[in-house]
Amino acid sequence: MEWDRLPGITRIARNVRALADAPLEIAAFRAACAAFGWQPEESDFPGQDDTYLAFLLPANDRYLHVTFTDGGAVKLAVLPLLYWEDWDPEFCDSEAQYRRGRAAFDRKYERALQQAEKVLGPPLRAWVEEDEEDRFRKAVWQGKTCLLALQQ
Repeated sequence: MEWDRLPGITRIARNVRALADAPLEIAAFRAACAAFGWQPEESDFPGQDDTYLAFLLPANDRYLHVTFTDGGAVKLAVLPLLYWEDWDPEFCDSEAQYRRGRAAFDRKYERALQQAEKVLGPPLRAWVEEDEEDRFRKAVWQGKTCLLALQQ
């Protein structure tokens, strides 16, 4: 399912903003996620330990992934919305297929950015990161306790 067709995407964006304004402690994240109806699940992801939690967003089949220190300080929270399966030209049958996929991925990022700006306002900073092989767009908003990023 496309990220912008997820049930409650605007509410999800507001909730993620609320997390960026919350204390960076796992207890506060647990309480906020519970208030949103996002339930923690035990991790069976390889390499994860007791400092990792995944919160399931109901009806969306998406997880908010949170890592934290032994003392309970949140280090990172990530909510993947969309990925591009054929991100490497080697995965495509032709250059044309790769270009079509890249164009679609760029359009989806632009829609995500527009939707985020409706909820969060304009980003603090937006830029394009390029290397020899590819380019990716990024935008950052300032929360009270951390940064909120949308990255391609």
